[in-house]
Amino acid sequence: LSKLEIAIAEERKKLSYWHDLITSTDRPLIDAVKKAFHVLGFKQIIDPNNNQEDLQIRDYRPILLLEILGTSENCIDDTKIWRYLAPRMQEYKTFEVKGLIIVNHQKDIPPLERDNENIFSEKVLKKAQEYNLGLITTWDIYRLMKNALKLRWKHEQIKDIFYQTGQINPIPNHYQYIGTVENFDESQNTAQIIIDLEKFELQPGDKIAFDFAVEIEEQKIENIKQNDENRGMIEIGNLTAAIATKLSQEELKHEIRLFKILEE
Repeated sequence: LSKLEIAIAEERKKLSYWHDLITSTDRPLIDAVKKAFHVLGFKQIIDPNNNQEDLQIRDYRPILLLEILGTSENCIDDTKIWRYLAPRMQEYKTFEVKGLIIVNHQKDIPPLERDNENIFSEKVLKKAQEYNLGLITTWDIYRLMKNALKLRWKHEQIKDIFYQTGQINPIPNHYQYIGTVENFDESQNTAQIIIDLEKFELQPGDKIAFDFAVEIEEQKIENIKQNDENRGMIEIGNLTAAIATKLSQEELKHEIRLFKILEE
């Protein structure tokens, strides 16, 4: 029992950055973000100790300058990273420098109870576009880590997420959004979904992913029905279909986002 207690304590210490990522601020939060980027496959994560940006990611171009904020406020208006970009471009003799703001918003509230829609003010969103900044929450990074480990995403499938401008959509590049779950027919064990297929077709054998509040669930399509008839394919422009799933009605609440998984 004593050995087990020691092992548990060591494991908690080893994985404490998961907790720090969504509850802490200042140095513990910076350290947690650094470890999270390592988990996501980045190698060149630099702590510059310059009292300006908190971290630098140098794996690719542009170089990412990270400002990491822990706050319980809804909107973040006091970011300063846009001031660091020009000096860094001059120092490194390249224009390939980009800012990334990471915020642990409403850190004193459990993540699922936070306002995860209205995080950044219009002022910050406008400034992000003006200065080519990315904006992401530590909760999004937490979910990315959890799903990357669970679903064995490759680094190449997620690295580009952090180079977006404005509020970042934390979805890997092999996922294509195709619609939402509208309702569920428990008697037929099927999810009725609303789909707006603008680019991709769906057919039995394709893999899809359901984007839940914390984890993502993937499955292969066994059959598709439309108007109670089996379909070999849903073509571009069709709006409704029933897809058999092992997920429950309780899990498939209204407006769960649905993605097609592209070939890896």
